[in-house]
Amino acid sequence: MNFRSYLTFALTLAASSAFAGIPTEEEITCPIGGEEFMITGTLSCSVMGATMSLGRITSCDWVTVLPICPTLGLPLYRDFTADEIIALTDFVQTEEYKHLYGQPSWLRAYGVAVFLGEEQTNQSLSLLLSMLRRESETFFADAEALDLLVAEWAALREGYGDDRPYISANIAYALGHVGRDSEAERLLDDALAHSDGSDFLDAYIEAAENCIGKTAEGDCAPNAVFTP
Repeated sequence: MNFRSYLTFALTLAASSAFAGIPTEEEITCPIGGEEFMITGTLSCSVMGATMSLGRITSCDWVTVLPICPTLGLPLYRDFTADEIIALTDFVQTEEYKHLYGQPSWLRAYGVAVFLGEEQTNQSLSLLLSMLRRESETFFADAEALDLLVAEWAALREGYGDDRPYISANIAYALGHVGRDSEAERLLDDALAHSDGSDFLDAYIEAAENCIGKTAEGDCAPNAVFTP
């Protein structure tokens, strides 16, 4: 599901009654060392809206989105190939990985993606956006996360079509939240210039602009409900 479809889906479900998620347990095997552990999935979930950081508000927020090998701390953000597993087996023994081990899970996943040659790709961008949307408090507590996201988007923005204004507006909100107002305004201009005219996007751009300089509390907080 692309970004525009996700937003449309969220808005459609927001207008309907929410159904409680039904949790399931699934056993996962770490590809290095074979350690087995459980993650939580769901048989049913409703999306009821979005936050100002564009995280989804759902009836199943407890679902395991990023499985982590318990002992190694390796984020399983996707299935790895046999060759990648061989490379990662050596990588987790390095000083570089020991440094990553102490970082938040989404940043650790980003570091693994960079090691695997995925820097400045859809994969690396999506990991940082997921951190912003799913763990906004952790994201804003680490200045490096926003710097990395801004750099990734600067490198990738021209290659994005319909999703471009949504991501530009999302990152603009994040920049405004930490007082980087001029950068936020430039990305809002980019979002406006590439807008598809959707009511959701226009309302979000307006909300992000109104939040510049006053994002610490109330309706501008990262986890505040965004109402188009």
